Amino acid sequence: MKPGKKFIKILVIAFISVLLIEVFIFNFRFWESLTFKRIENYQVSYDDQKVLIKDIKAAVKNVYFKKTDFADEVPLTLSITYTDEANTKLAVSDTEVFNAVGESNYIRIYPDGKVSEMTITLVGESKKSNVFKANPETVVLAFNAVRPFHFRAIRFALLLLVVMLLILFSPKSPIYQVKLFDEKFNLSNGKRFAVYYFLILFVLLWGFVSLKFQGYPALVYYDMEYVEAIFSYQADALLEGHVYLNQTPPSYMSQMENPYDYAKRVELMQKTGEVFNLDFAYYNGRYYSYYGIVPTLLFYLPFVAITHNPPNNSFAIILFGILYLTACFRLVRCLCRRLNKDVSIGMYFVLCTALIFGSGVFYCAHTPKLYSVPFISALAFVVSGLVCWFRSTESPDEEEVLKKRWLIAGSICMGLAIGCRPTFGLFVLFAFPIFAAEIKKKKFFSVKGLGNTLCVILPVFIIGYGLLYFNYLRFENPFDFGYKYNLSTTNLEHRYNDGRRMLLGTFEYLFQPLNLNGTFPYVRAVYDYYNLKTDYLGYMFFDPQYCGFLVLSPLALFLLLIRRQRASLKKDCFYQFSITSLLFGLALMILNIEKTGISMRYQLDFSLFLMIPAIMVILSLENELAGRSRKLQKLFGEIVLCTVIYMIAINFFLMLPSDKLSPMDVLSPKLFYSLKYLLFVPR
Repeated sequence: MKPGKKFIKILVIAFISVLLIEVFIFNFRFWESLTFKRIENYQVSYDDQKVLIKDIKAAVKNVYFKKTDFADEVPLTLSITYTDEANTKLAVSDTEVFNAVGESNYIRIYPDGKVSEMTITLVGESKKSNVFKANPETVVLAFNAVRPFHFRAIRFALLLLVVMLLILFSPKSPIYQVKLFDEKFNLSNGKRFAVYYFLILFVLLWGFVSLKFQGYPALVYYDMEYVEAIFSYQADALLEGHVYLNQTPPSYMSQMENPYDYAKRVELMQKTGEVFNLDFAYYNGRYYSYYGIVPTLLFYLPFVAITHNPPNNSFAIILFGILYLTACFRLVRCLCRRLNKDVSIGMYFVLCTALIFGSGVFYCAHTPKLYSVPFISALAFVVSGLVCWFRSTESPDEEEVLKKRWLIAGSICMGLAIGCRPTFGLFVLFAFPIFAAEIKKKKFFSVKGLGNTLCVILPVFIIGYGLLYFNYLRFENPFDFGYKYNLSTTNLEHRYNDGRRMLLGTFEYLFQPLNLNGTFPYVRAVYDYYNLKTDYLGYMFFDPQYCGFLVLSPLALFLLLIRRQRASLKKDCFYQFSITSLLFGLALMILNIEKTGISMRYQLDFSLFLMIPAIMVILSLENELAGRSRKLQKLFGEIVLCTVIYMIAINFFLMLPSDKLSPMDVLSPKLFYSLKYLLFVPR
């Protein structure tokens, strides 16, 4: 069969398959309800928040319930009890109806035999609102109702897109036979278009998620003097010519012997009524921002200067996210060029996806809060810096290997990364393994290599000098970034290292399994703001924690083969790079355990350090297997592909829990309940 006809056949099969899924799987409750026997003879009464139904005497399969005066985009929680042939007043799990999603009004129940009576309680505070009171004018009730058939065009289109992507990346797909590079390591126009198309899909997903989770407008936080607007406050201060924030600390702060004592601050706040600003830096009677200055200079300050309004943090996250996604595509391309010049375009796309989802960076998209801005901006500049440094060595000219413009650009990016999140200054040291071969050839740290050396050192030095001077203006110490002055829930300056805390933190950050249950979205936090119980009887900060890095990104387990691939990785000094990356990653993990706490966002500090060498090992292995059994190579590709699909799925589910920092059911309830009732359809 000709390739064109085969492609059309695949399209037709995919279209028909998705159509059948839409008609029979996503609408299976409609087909099921056609077999239900309608129930009409029963007695209904109302008592405040309760609907009492008696004399049903029939097999009830579903309950149609709608409160007509309840807001369409607010869920109404229902508590249902019924008496059947096996139980008296059986209380089942609470559920909800969401009028904006009509499928939610049909509640599937599973009694044992015939139901004699039922009570439906509207969960809410009736004293505050009449909408929680049940009455015959506003309650629509029916048993064994036929559910409408709904053909959802958006659901159909998204499912078709997913199926097409699965077909495109299936192990037998021809994209694994098409090489990414030509003989000169260039991309043809068709391949370049494919790369841009795939990148645009990521960008659209990133932007959609960030906007859906952005929450209240920035002006709300700004007027509340909430930490969420601290970058805008810093922009205001810089525009006025000073480095301290305009917000005024409570008067009792200057009188406290230790203003960083959280319990004492809370006590004085309750006594005086003056509220302190949590997560602001406090020094010598002034508020400061201890967050990196670079996002303020590059985004917030120009925005505030032009519009005179604070921007939503999601805008900054979208901007830096696009830079990060683009840099990841370019970084994987650089690694492919060095480690596996015959890599297929299919494997290239799979590894780009692995790096993006494996680094956990989508946390920033579905938690577009202040705290995500330093991470995504630092990650964007770090990966861009690595790309520039790798590009500087990609020259066919044997006499002049290094391209100075790329050296300078890489060092500028690394300096900016430090200005976003100081701990990412470790990435500057990657210059040594990246340029190890050039250092041996005296391209650096020699008279003839003076220009190259200055191109790497000077940009970082100039930016670093500016950061140190800014620290001096704020905290009278150029090496003090203000971390210890943060008004947190503990005194960070006097926090000591603890081996027992290290054991707990290492388990949480690397090995913690998912906490699964039977309630949508089926994933919940292991620890959250209210559940902090452990056997460790000391202070440990927890944000909602869902799983360890190796559970979120199991592709990193290929790091176990790093020593096996030592010989092939050594060719371009990637073995030294990999070991350095692993050590830095573990060092940052330990630093976070001891100085910050346990949080999904802090995994971003070290996840990239672990994912990059894992990608290197995979490329090295695939290159080695290319000359061996075709079956073995295919099996290897299938393992990588299935693992990446799992990583995508886990990242998707971690967007949904109600106990996360930016819960979807609060910020985008229609999307949340649409997913529950239009995609996950067991009810």
